[in-house]
Amino acid sequence: MKKENGVLLDVTDKDLTLLKANPYQFWEDVSEIGFAAFRGLENLTSISIPKGVKAIGPQAFSECWKLRTVSLPEDLTSIGDLAFWNCEHLISISLPKDLATIGYGAFLKCKALEKIEIPEGILSIGGEAFSDCSNLTSIIIPEGIKAIGFETFFSSENLREVTIPKTVTTIKRRAFSDCEDLKSISIPEGVTLISEEAFSGCRALETVKLPSTVTSIENGAFSNCISLKSIELPEGLTKIGQTAFCFCWELKSISIPASIKSIGNLAFSNCSELMEIKIGDSVFKRNKEGFWETTREGQVITINSKINSKPFYEEINNFISQNISQTETVLAKAAVTAGSASQNFENPRAISAGKE
Repeated sequence: MKKENGVLLDVTDKDLTLLKANPYQFWEDVSEIGFAAFRGLENLTSISIPKGVKAIGPQAFSECWKLRTVSLPEDLTSIGDLAFWNCEHLISISLPKDLATIGYGAFLKCKALEKIEIPEGILSIGGEAFSDCSNLTSIIIPEGIKAIGFETFFSSENLREVTIPKTVTTIKRRAFSDCEDLKSISIPEGVTLISEEAFSGCRALETVKLPSTVTSIENGAFSNCISLKSIELPEGLTKIGQTAFCFCWELKSISIPASIKSIGNLAFSNCSELMEIKIGDSVFKRNKEGFWETTREGQVITINSKINSKPFYEEINNFISQNISQTETVLAKAAVTAGSASQNFENPRAISAGKE
């Protein structure tokens, strides 16, 4: 065992005998557990860290495969990057109230971890902190957290309940991607950005409540959410990224707000049950490519239109023709309706048009 200036630097399996026989001597003068101090110890099954230890360094307990329980001191303030990475049998750990930071990947691949309570007062949670915690079923993120980081809960496939606080403004890339058991999510007021693939692959996700403050839904944000039945896009939303809702098989209707400035390519592609799209004419003209591989037999695209001209509807019809030609999953019977009146332009693809 090696110590230096209050930092516990290196522990071997032989040192665990002293830890068990005389914990006071083992922890004497230790205020920090250093980089990889306990990493890979095969015989470490539990540990109680005493008061006075303020920090757990990067990879301190990583790959301690037999480690099942950990007791942390009340005055601990930080858990470093990858501190408990790949502790596959870690069942429980109680985080102290003074804890301020949880580092990148701190509990990555803790596959047996079923529950963890994040204390109020926490200032930051690093990316991938709870990624691939496959037995984690619920999480409450406390007030004060401003962003849910990159892949924070990625592939925590049994995660069913998530509480996001009002202080969060950003949900970063793949934060909840592949959380396959997550059925619903309520995103609080104040969130402005839902990043790339934030909820992609959440195959059980049925309902999403978006706040009025969200302005951007990035590429693939809800892609492969095959059970998503409804989502209301708020006025104020300006961007829907590429493939944002692709392969949302159960999505039946969508209303695109007038505030939209851009819709990425294939944003709604392969939404096999999407039968009603409501959209303004200028929004549709600017963003037609967002609906590639979307039109199909029996579908109605309702365009709230102030334009009543043959060229405009021919443009829409040409788009549908091109769209259909690019996929075998749709047929040439899609219709576009606008307003309450109708006017036929002898168009073989059944476009009816009128003013608002």
